[in-house]
Amino acid sequence: MSRATPFSIAVASTVALLSAHCSGTSVSDPTPIADGRHKSEPEWVRAALDQSREMMESRCVALAPLDVVYTPDPTFEGCMVDGMVIAGDAWQKVYDDALNRCVSASKRSAAEACCFARVTDYANDVARRQTECDDECARRTGRNEGDLVHSKSCQPVRVSPPRLGRSRAHTPAVVQIVSGCQRGRDEAAACNGLPTYLERTYCGTYCEAERSKFNLSLSICSMAAEEPGGPIKCNLADPEIRAECETRCRERANRVEMR
Repeated sequence: MSRATPFSIAVASTVALLSAHCSGTSVSDPTPIADGRHKSEPEWVRAALDQSREMMESRCVALAPLDVVYTPDPTFEGCMVDGMVIAGDAWQKVYDDALNRCVSASKRSAAEACCFARVTDYANDVARRQTECDDECARRTGRNEGDLVHSKSCQPVRVSPPRLGRSRAHTPAVVQIVSGCQRGRDEAAACNGLPTYLERTYCGTYCEAERSKFNLSLSICSMAAEEPGGPIKCNLADPEIRAECETRCRERANRVEMR
């Protein structure tokens, strides 16, 4: 069974919120934040929505107070809904502008493909939009899509910001707990005691992955060490953690020899 991650939770939550927003229903009574009401909202909301428009992706997770991220807080949920809508509208404007230029140029004689003025760093999403735009341009001008040429002069501006979701969760408390997991210790209870949902979720996810990585490397080392002349070696990148793993591997091998 697959384990829910912060990413899958975020995607599911945002899709549900956005669907409810579009259908006119309510999920935990989020309060949509229209442009005309920015002044009544917290500063982080105004900044998040402004950045969502500029960078064509929701910025609510990056700028919301840590203790409300991915919670039913109505202001956070409202920001998530409006951030997605605003980012989508911004992308649509870029798309429409590129399509109109493509159609106008193709009608004159040139056969240049759509050229977006701005793009995000989500390569698959940009490629999908490019294909859709080129298809529509070819359809409107009666050309084949293969006739459209991607001009070297087309140099879109990349507007994506740094990804802050993970780094925001890496608080000193999380880093300290994860360091124990990297050495094979079970720190689930410590993760559950963290104050915010984002910290608890990331801590739990990373701890499980790091603990499994350590234990797998230790098991492989132990099996190899049981063979006569077998090496004591853990395949872990961090020198200190590798040394601890190999120490425990050697202890296991010595116990086996003493039986």
